[in-house]
Amino acid sequence: MASMEPTAQDETVRSGFDQDDLTAAIRAGVADFAAYPIYGLAFAAVYVLGGLLISWFVLDTGRIVLAFPLAAGFALIGPFIALGLYEVSRRREEGLQVTSEAVFGVIFKAENRSIVMMGIVLGFILLVWVRIALLVYALFFGSVDGSFDAILTNITVDPRGIAFLIVGNAIGAVIAFTVFAITVVAVPMLLDRHVTSVEAMTTSVRTVLTYPQTMFSWAVFVAFLLVLACVPAFLGLLWVLPVLGHTTWHLYRRLVPRETAAAA
Repeated sequence: MASMEPTAQDETVRSGFDQDDLTAAIRAGVADFAAYPIYGLAFAAVYVLGGLLISWFVLDTGRIVLAFPLAAGFALIGPFIALGLYEVSRRREEGLQVTSEAVFGVIFKAENRSIVMMGIVLGFILLVWVRIALLVYALFFGSVDGSFDAILTNITVDPRGIAFLIVGNAIGAVIAFTVFAITVVAVPMLLDRHVTSVEAMTTSVRTVLTYPQTMFSWAVFVAFLLVLACVPAFLGLLWVLPVLGHTTWHLYRRLVPRETAAAA
């Protein structure tokens, strides 16, 4: 798939972004986490706690079928949770003092209403994803109730299991990449500029369409790291999530021209 260079009218997306820029952004993200690890660990701890609470809810209510869609769907709100990490990177980049008040209070600033709206959008998508996952399971197996053993048997032994996994994962991948496309640039852009959530999401989607190969490889890499980090009781997220969050900010900086951001 060939990349499309931005036109003269499309000044919100920088030209010439490639794998080298992606590598540089990752290095900068690691450096930010190393410089201010306490904030990265604090925000990641919220994410880990959320994962553990989801596990407890599923086990306590016996709704085992909800385990995977909730765990996978929880990742969809990651860009919103990482707002504080973007603020750390922004302040470090601009030579500003990094304080707890600034980092933890970034969501509640009056001028950040569009960020709150983005959070609502992500929360709605999470609910839609869970409902779709339950619907797909019910269409294949007739009921969403059952023990862990029964569900495992349905998926691994029942002839319909393979088709269910293919359809379910395909739908999940489409939803996940859609969320990635509308947020990878949008959330840090809302923190950096006075734009509406619609403008930010439009720029984010345009960016992904402009550099499809590079952005798709980043999306796959993020998904792989998140899955790997969740295996040891979500504890791997304590290191993976901060690096991904800080890296996303530096990707934004490399994708959206700074002079455009300053002029907006």
